[in-house]
Amino acid sequence: YRPDLYDLYKKFIIDLLSQIYLKLEWDPRPNEGSQTPMLRSSILTQMALNGHQKTIDEAKIRFQQYLKISEDNNAINPINPNIRGVIYLVMAKDGNQQTYEQLKT
Repeated sequence: YRPDLYDLYKKFIIDLLSQIYLKLEWDPRPNEGSQTPMLRSSILTQMALNGHQKTIDEAKIRFQQYLKISEDNNAINPINPNIRGVIYLVMAKDGNQQTYEQLKT
């Protein structure tokens, strides 16, 4: 394992996917194709796993918004189902014990 090469690899992946990331963004658009949500989820996941800070920060913001709304037991989860996995992945990877407890519930 060579951390220096792995860091270069992660930067390469982020550079490779950045243009697609900018086009897709986080939220669905009206009339987008049926495969676009799957592509969005894949791109966001790869960006997060490879350390793209903007993606990680946005996932954390959306998770905090979810927690605020979920305090009301009748609330509907505001996170789009197609990107929930990305958000939960980021929180599980970068979270602490409190985050773990929040994810369990």
